Amino acid sequence: MENVNVICYANLNAKNSPREVSDEMVGVYFKKYCFDHNLYPVQIVIDRCDDSVFRKKRNGWNRVEELCKEGVASVVIVPTYQMLSIAFSDVFEAIKEMKLLSADMQFIRENIFTKDKDYEATFQILAMIIQQAEILKNTDYSMR
Repeated sequence: MENVNVICYANLNAKNSPREVSDEMVGVYFKKYCFDHNLYPVQIVIDRCDDSVFRKKRNGWNRVEELCKEGVASVVIVPTYQMLSIAFSDVFEAIKEMKLLSADMQFIRENIFTKDKDYEATFQILAMIIQQAEILKNTDYSMR
């Protein structure tokens, strides 16, 4: 994927993001990533919403959808799926909506690109691993 117009999206109050990250730092991160991968960032969109705010109610995400409807970019880049939603079902819904707008999504941290045919299987494996980690975290291993 080279010389492609992309929209970069981040929700900086997501669970995995420290609140002290500035918009400028995110801009530098996205610009470097795009430069390293020969991508052209059309726009960098940043939300600062609590995880509990559904993505459809976020001004930034609505802007991303508008730009995709206008055909401005063919790829939306997100640092991690958790910046989009902590629920995998909502992430899949967002991916489906973007595909209807002829846009693919790339999740940098997880190295998942929805243009790849196996992205759904990769997400399902990731969901199972996270579920098992939560079970292990909440299991009491004390000796009786």
